[in-house]
Amino acid sequence: MNQLEPRSRIAVIGLAGATLSALDTLARDGVLPFVAQWQTTAVRAPLQSAAPLTSVAAWITMVTGRTAAEHGIFDLYRKQSPEGHQLRALTSRDLPCETVWSLLNREGRKTTVLDLPLTVPPPRIEGHVLPGSWATPRQLKLGCHPSDLSKRLVEQAGVQLDALAMSEPGDDPVAWVETQIEREAQLFRALRFLRDSEPADLVLILARAFGLVYALYAANREARPKCAAYFRALDDNLRELAGTDTTLFLISEPGAGRSSHTFAVNAWLAEHGYLAWVDGPAARPSEYKAVDTDQLNRQAKLIDWERTQAYAPLAGTAAIHIAAADADYKAVRDRLAEELLAAPEVHRVWKREDLYEGPHIDIAPDLVIETKPGVAISPFSSAPDAARFDTVPDGSGGALLANGPQLRHGISLPPLSILDVAPLLCYCLGLPIPADLKGAVPVDAIDPGVLAASPVQVGPGGSGRAPEERVLDPQAETVILKRLQDLGYLE
Repeated sequence: MNQLEPRSRIAVIGLAGATLSALDTLARDGVLPFVAQWQTTAVRAPLQSAAPLTSVAAWITMVTGRTAAEHGIFDLYRKQSPEGHQLRALTSRDLPCETVWSLLNREGRKTTVLDLPLTVPPPRIEGHVLPGSWATPRQLKLGCHPSDLSKRLVEQAGVQLDALAMSEPGDDPVAWVETQIEREAQLFRALRFLRDSEPADLVLILARAFGLVYALYAANREARPKCAAYFRALDDNLRELAGTDTTLFLISEPGAGRSSHTFAVNAWLAEHGYLAWVDGPAARPSEYKAVDTDQLNRQAKLIDWERTQAYAPLAGTAAIHIAAADADYKAVRDRLAEELLAAPEVHRVWKREDLYEGPHIDIAPDLVIETKPGVAISPFSSAPDAARFDTVPDGSGGALLANGPQLRHGISLPPLSILDVAPLLCYCLGLPIPADLKGAVPVDAIDPGVLAASPVQVGPGGSGRAPEERVLDPQAETVILKRLQDLGYLE
């Protein structure tokens, strides 16, 4: 039995790379006029993570309410086995636990999921799944749920699937921002069509360009007018989406914001004698970029494993894996952690047992680097404009703003954990909170009258789920992960 009947529909808009300070700046500049007015009556809180997480791991944590060691998603790839060095790309089939939408599905209620990571192959739920830029237009025909969704979006809503591709800014940032305006116009067009024709209890959509556009807005005078147009278009979409019967959440993952320089992990490891290349020092040519499982494994051949004690996956993360013999493991890891801490770019070095606790800890990185503010991390000598790891020691990177009839109005809360997002969504949706979630409902965000009438109820755990039957063919995986590479999720 539900703990309460839902009093409003829930819309969750992910603003990838946003911060509260960025939103405040844009509101003051007048380019987010609706958000500026809307947030005066919203619940507002920074979002923190106890561990530095990739963007993908953070979003999965927020929709599952479980740590990375529990859901097993540390990045867009993982080791084939705890003992080996081979990596493989991940799909939705690798997610072993419930999501907010699968919990709703148990109740026979609908969810619309647009452009979230690890939704290929699509979960079979009541509602709709559009992987968007995580899939090619060809794959969208197979990767959408229901199977005819892409056809209906094109023929009935006029959605241009080709526009859903994602890329990083290149030599013409103004043109790139223009493509992001059009891309999000297509996403919100799909959302409005589905809302009007087949409304769902929960809508989740990710505005993936937000952080990169803000970086350009802050640093590139030539691109600033077009960036402002991007934010005004987003603001218009948010205004249209919000309403008296909708509880609107704006959420961003904890992150570092813009970076001014890069810490090249493997170059540092090679310089300090921990890593050896087969053919000498590795640069960053295109053939070293990871776009599928086969290329991830081919990259392993670039490393001389007989002379290597530690390495960072060449796909690019803050993760370091120890390749020393078992007898030397502890000594190598302790020495390496101490030496890394002496590097001027490094704020902290985490051992995996200090970060993670759960059934997937054996495939977690051995060490995770937390860099200082303004420092991005890369396996090579350059990195995307927006760092992918939380390098903000005070945890100010992420944000949660929410406004709706179940919530208190105009209140700022102390920092919340990203683990609290899923319990809060469950409560607002009228779902019992699964007992095995690590977070908790932030009751200070709930209207006292609502909370008194409908106290938080805990239900049975829901950590397990059956694996998906559908798999990606190698060609589809290659093209999908090439788009992730262009976005900067893979190096």
